[in-house]
Amino acid sequence: MAAMCSTLAPICYRNSVHVRLPLIAIASVACHRTPTDREHLLTQLPGDVQLVAAADGAALADPAFHRVIDAARPHLPASWGCVLDAALASRAVALAGGRAGVTVLIATRAAPVCPQLGRLADGTWVATIGAGAPVPRDRSVAADPRWDRARAYLASAPLAAAADLGGRHVVLAAQPAPVDAWLAIDAGDPDATARDVDAVLARLHTAKLHAERAGDQVIVRGHLLDADALEGLAGELLRLWDRVPAAVVAPAPPCPPDARCLDPTHVEVASIEDVLLAIAAVPGRPIVQGDDIAGVELAGDAPLVRRGDIVFAVDALPIRDMAALAAAARRVGPHARVAIRRDGADIVLDLTQRHAAR
Repeated sequence: MAAMCSTLAPICYRNSVHVRLPLIAIASVACHRTPTDREHLLTQLPGDVQLVAAADGAALADPAFHRVIDAARPHLPASWGCVLDAALASRAVALAGGRAGVTVLIATRAAPVCPQLGRLADGTWVATIGAGAPVPRDRSVAADPRWDRARAYLASAPLAAAADLGGRHVVLAAQPAPVDAWLAIDAGDPDATARDVDAVLARLHTAKLHAERAGDQVIVRGHLLDADALEGLAGELLRLWDRVPAAVVAPAPPCPPDARCLDPTHVEVASIEDVLLAIAAVPGRPIVQGDDIAGVELAGDAPLVRRGDIVFAVDALPIRDMAALAAAARRVGPHARVAIRRDGADIVLDLTQRHAAR
């Protein structure tokens, strides 16, 4: 518990997020009580992942969050409906996801009737996708230093999530009654992060969220949220989040003649729309993961991409066929991010338009 307590020194995330969630309760749980269900689950979640989330079952079952769970169902394999139902009836649930797979742990008093869930220990059940699996404590979320700043929230906020996206570390916390939420992005590139956040908020067309800068952080807060607004935002954000890979630099093809490549992933182009339409003109085949299409593998070369690249998303919007990529090309603004996988490494190409498109 000493490691847990040490994370609470900056009691608001890096002293810049003024959280209305019950942080005194977080400190009490982390430092003065035996491990909770949530803390126990975190000791078994794999730490070498990109996304971690945890919640109290009672919070998930609250009508506001229950509607968010229902919004999430289309983004999971249909066979996992019973896992969501078990999470709603649980004492606590925790999830870890990465390129290898997804692990879901559920603490519950009753044995779930769900073929996707296997008994891990008394009162603890597990479901996995891909190579996800529980791990020893010394390799868990509870031990991995990448999750130090987020761990107190993951242990005690009614609902919390954290993501490690390479140069960006994200923490989210939310409560259902009253509905309240914030998200903090600790970024090595705060200016670009602020632009990306503004672009996402513009696509959401909502006054319920607003962003602000605090040093090298970008903070998004909920404003006058209610259950209807939360459900709508959750649906949009889930679609934006779908299969966004971590930003890992991989070898890039030669810079096109009309582009300026600042580094392998940051490129200035004359027209983002033209670049994306050129990529969309290349034949491709869908890449299936689980029960869904995760992206499109290119059968030829195009500006900034090459044969064998897998295109996952544009501005975090999933690309499941070339028609979707062409449609995304016609909607982009002067800044766009294209998520691809190349030679087994995940890349986010950060495109900036030098001047207005023709």
